[in-house]
Amino acid sequence: MSLSRNNLKELPASITDISGLKELYLSSNPKFSKLPDSIGKFRMLQELSIRDNKSLKTLPPSLANGCLELKVIDGQFYRKGKPQCKVPADILAKLEERDCKVLGIKAGKAKKGKKK
Repeated sequence: MSLSRNNLKELPASITDISGLKELYLSSNPKFSKLPDSIGKFRMLQELSIRDNKSLKTLPPSLANGCLELKVIDGQFYRKGKPQCKVPADILAKLEERDCKVLGIKAGKAKKGKKK
């Protein structure tokens, strides 16, 4: 399912009703800032693309704990040439142990937004 380039801020709640979802493309939604914990309900999800979502800084633990078929997470942020997201090291390790290819995401804590 492609929801890329839709100016999404968040996933529609009803999306978790789709059983058997294998691919989810959320790229190029610059205001998209958070994947919900309910992402873990996608047990069959194999590919997640979150490229070029400059507001997305971290991923929920449910991604590693629930999406057991996940093979690729593409979180590259092309304009900056550096990782877009950070996730706790244990979550990243779980994904990599299952041979999930993780792109553009590194271990660490997410940076908090700048105060104005």
